[in-house]
Amino acid sequence: MYRFLDRALWEIDEQYRFVVASMRLWVQRSRAGQCPCVALAPGFTYLHVEGALRDFAVAMGTLDRHALTTLRFGQRGGLAVLEDEARVLALFEVALSGAPDRVRRIAATLVTEEAVAGLTTAVEWVALHLAQNVIEERDR
Repeated sequence: MYRFLDRALWEIDEQYRFVVASMRLWVQRSRAGQCPCVALAPGFTYLHVEGALRDFAVAMGTLDRHALTTLRFGQRGGLAVLEDEARVLALFEVALSGAPDRVRRIAATLVTEEAVAGLTTAVEWVALHLAQNVIEERDR
């Protein structure tokens, strides 16, 4: 978490900037009563991770409905990573590193016990798609 906290967005890796932007857009559209997936689809397609969209939506929905506390996300265009965003980014970072026990532990600090498994699974699937994209980009 501390690797991301209060960092400027341009200082973090592209995949994490993408996650922050996606979280913020999901929250904005969801709060406006609109379908977040419609707004997110072009970005996921652009990065060739469209297969992660459903799981990302599940993860965000789980965070929205089952969070232990009210999570706060920045405004689109905000320049710094906020505390709750950093916590969620840490969850994705650990998932990308392939440490399922740590993913589960971090998820348990964010959502209710009954929602941990669902959040863990969704985040791990998103991380898998992001990791595959990084490998494909490197190999091009």
